[in-house]
Amino acid sequence: MEGAAENDRQVLPDYLSSGLQIVFIGTAVGDTSAAKKHYYSRPNNAFWRCLHEADLVPIRIRPEDDHRIIDFGIGLTDLAKEVHNGSDALLARQDLTRGTDALLGKMQRLAPSIVCFNGKKAYRAFTGRSAASFGSMTEKIDGAMVFVVPSTSGRVAEHTKFDGRNRLEWFQMLAEVSKRSTGERTLELAQPTRVNRAAPRKEGNMHERIPLQDELRDILRENANRWMTSGELAEEVNRRGRYSKHDGSKMKSSQVAARVRRKKYRDLFEIDASFRIRLRLA
Repeated sequence: MEGAAENDRQVLPDYLSSGLQIVFIGTAVGDTSAAKKHYYSRPNNAFWRCLHEADLVPIRIRPEDDHRIIDFGIGLTDLAKEVHNGSDALLARQDLTRGTDALLGKMQRLAPSIVCFNGKKAYRAFTGRSAASFGSMTEKIDGAMVFVVPSTSGRVAEHTKFDGRNRLEWFQMLAEVSKRSTGERTLELAQPTRVNRAAPRKEGNMHERIPLQDELRDILRENANRWMTSGELAEEVNRRGRYSKHDGSKMKSSQVAARVRRKKYRDLFEIDASFRIRLRLA
């Protein structure tokens, strides 16, 4: 995770890591979130509800669990990291634009699949131009797709229409775009070839590829199907060496969690309220 200790003046840390599927960018932390020290903490802010109801995450995440969001392939940050406010209307333009270079550097370094701005004001502050509509933008940020959703602020009425869709419908559109974006870019760019189970294996042979979900299933079975975190599973995948990523890099916890939460594997795996994983019981 980046940002937790990089600047003591930050109101909230960034929750970012490399290769995330979506990074959400807001304008600045609200006063309630600053006081509670968690993102989108105001009770009527729709962010966490929209994530779950749009099927971007499999469970309803509480604001106090915001640091676990990267386990689901999603990151959080803001343009203005050193101020908080009661309303975006109170933000000085220089507070927003001051953070654009630093934010661009983070996106270039971490290479998410999609950068999603929480509201048109964040998009305008970052790009210097207004978004003609919500949804997918024509430009990219260092290869990442750009998407804009209506602000999740509680000041926005629940069923307000934005370009013909309400806020939840735009989050659902984001979920569809995410599924189509680059296939498995957050995890693997191609489905591994299934190995012949009758063939002998050498422990630690990084060229002998088996599907990641099969390796996760084997690990959980060998651990009596106890609840394991995505970090524990990623560490064990790397230790065993039977599954390797195409670029040779280490498996990350966010990539394990993203694989498990895919719809096609939900009949195989389950995630509890503490974000631990096990095989789904019959």
